[in-house]
Formats: sequence, structure tokens, C-alpha cells
Amino acid sequence: MALLLGSHLIGWTAEAGLVPGSVAAVCLFGALMTFTPYWRVVLHWPVWRWMLLSCALSAVLLVLFLIGREPVLLRVPVWATGLSLLPGLAAPAVTWWRGKRREQAASA
Repeated sequence: MALLLGSHLIGWTAEAGLVPGSVAAVCLFGALMTFTPYWRVVLHWPVWRWMLLSCALSAVLLVLFLIGREPVLLRVPVWATGLSLLPGLAAPAVTWWRGKRREQAASA
């Protein structure tokens, strides 16, 4: 979602194109975050190697984001990007609301 929101803000457009570079960047980031604990246990690499790998993959993500402009797989309007962010914002909102109710119940 951050890539879509970034595309809207950088391009200053109402529609952002979903391109293969962005899809590859999200897949690469997901694989890195999912399998890093497993790889650390299996390969027994020191922390500095993982930091170097993470920095290198961050550069790859940036390059994929910047050069991956064509072909456009899907056009996403701003409202759809905002709508896709709502499930991620629902959990903190419910937690805040429940805390507020508990606070009111405790003070009453």
C-alpha cells in the first residue's frame, strides 16, 4: 500500500499504475521479512551480513520502484488506495475505542 500511496504522491495523480517492478519489490520485501529468521538460523551469518543484505535489498527495491514504469498491469484510483488502507487502520481504532470505554467505566 505504501508503494501505491507513494506513486500517487510522487506522480501527483489521481490514478496510480500497478507495474511489475512494484509487484516484484513487494514480493522481495515480503520474502526478506518472512525468511530472515530462518536464514539466520540455517546460515549462521553474523548480524553485519544481514544488515548489509538488507541495505542492498533496499537499494534493489528502490531501483525496481523507480525503473518499473511499464507495462501497467492495473490502474488504481486514489479512493481505492485509501479504501485498502482501512483494514490496517481498523485495529488501532478499535483498540483506542475500547480503551476509551474502559476509561469511562473506571471513572464512573
